[in-house]
Amino acid sequence: KIFGPGNAYVTEAKRQVSNDFRGAAIDMPAGPSEVLVIADETADPDFIAADLLSQAEHGPDSQVVLVTPSPIVADQVTDAVQRQLKALSRADIAQKALASSLIIISESITQAVSISNYYGPEHLIVQTKNPRELLPLLDNAGSIFLGDWSPESAGDYASG
Repeated sequence: KIFGPGNAYVTEAKRQVSNDFRGAAIDMPAGPSEVLVIADETADPDFIAADLLSQAEHGPDSQVVLVTPSPIVADQVTDAVQRQLKALSRADIAQKALASSLIIISESITQAVSISNYYGPEHLIVQTKNPRELLPLLDNAGSIFLGDWSPESAGDYASG
């Protein structure tokens, strides 16, 4: 069985293999990726940037969103994204995705949760001082990753 995420080319390859009677089964076709990160002032800007870029590099149609009540975190993440982008082998693809992505300064973490629930991201990462406290309030995301040490890519490749 072939499984795992990928861009449009991976999806097409999986489709072709699964349609051939000699081919392999697949998990499901994948589309553009999206991630929304809720972060407070305790979050690590470098971790957030890495999480955003790991999804942005999936394809130019991917969208990444940061929602934070902290303008300082927003600025730090913007700087970290630009720094990390320079070392990314798929920087051209990530840059195209970033052009249609967002940083939203919310009034509070409560409003950040409301924005996330309205947006309904495929992947949601919560990097706050007490991420578990927000879990009961989160009701519209494909997958939820809590804390600094829970990157979405772990969900793609290493966790169950």
